Amino acid sequence: MVKRKVLVGLSGGLDSALSAYVLKKSGYEVKGIHLVLHDNYEAEKEKNQAIINAGKIGVELEVVELKELFEERVVNPFVELYLDGKTPNPCIYCNYHIKYGVLIEMMKNRGCDFLSLGHYAKIEFDESLNQHVLKKSKNSRKDQSYFLHGITRENLGSIILPMAEYENKEMARKEIEEIIPELGKLRESKNICSIGNRNYQAFICKKTGEKPRPGFISDECGKILGKHKGIINYTIGQKRGIKGKIHLDYVVIDINSEKNEIILGPEERLFSKEIEVGKFNIIADRFMKSGNLKVKTSQWGHETGCSIEISGRDRVVIRTKVGMRAPAIGQAAVVYMDDIVVGGGIIDKVIKG
Repeated sequence: MVKRKVLVGLSGGLDSALSAYVLKKSGYEVKGIHLVLHDNYEAEKEKNQAIINAGKIGVELEVVELKELFEERVVNPFVELYLDGKTPNPCIYCNYHIKYGVLIEMMKNRGCDFLSLGHYAKIEFDESLNQHVLKKSKNSRKDQSYFLHGITRENLGSIILPMAEYENKEMARKEIEEIIPELGKLRESKNICSIGNRNYQAFICKKTGEKPRPGFISDECGKILGKHKGIINYTIGQKRGIKGKIHLDYVVIDINSEKNEIILGPEERLFSKEIEVGKFNIIADRFMKSGNLKVKTSQWGHETGCSIEISGRDRVVIRTKVGMRAPAIGQAAVVYMDDIVVGGGIIDKVIKG
């Protein structure tokens, strides 16, 4: 019997090592690949750990440098949007372009049948829909389906995510410790590479070589309430770290990059019942008009009942009755039907009120 080949992204962390181990144990022919996305001590440390992990598990490892592409597709857009007062999520852009973009092509070019990463989400074939679907992980505290909404329906069948089956990571950790004790002591990979591991503001200042420009903090009527130390230090919904003659219940409700101004207002002004979403990737189109849809506008945000209206190519309008708290331009809006991801995209307009 010919073994199916799977390309496993080995980051140097625990989850990807566990994925490779589980797949090899299940009978797959496993080939590892490690992407070098940035140039610093941590990157070298992760690469060396990935090499060690591959050796302990007993799989071949290929190391590929993609620093320039990562800079172009992930870092630069992230910095530009953040400087413009938006709130982009670098993990989502990395998944779009690198992890489930470039790696899919590498999988095909290397003659592999599947791609596997250490993400916590579930992919399975739904007979009633006659297609593969993306679902939440069994472990709700580790679920990463929100970040994976950009995987196209056509590619879902070529992806295996073993970690979704572990309700408790300790089950997998104990299992691998019995065979390879060193791997059981690994820490989890931290968010995303050179951006997610550190303070966003410090990263942007180092990247641009410029210090944040001070400006005014105002209310909705234009009354000046105080001064800020740069708009990159603030996000929509923020309450901490705001100095001046501020009402106790005021939060950041808007950021005006043109005027270099932070606008404050009461908590209720954070809620919006309508957002416009671009680059919307539809995965389970049969549910698009369901009356039981819910939307999340941040990884740990609450799900809110919603409806979807297609407004153009890859564009939708999402409406809710209750209102979404602090939906921010640059963040993802992901729509669910129970535990199935219906689709998701990037918020590019928030309608207030």
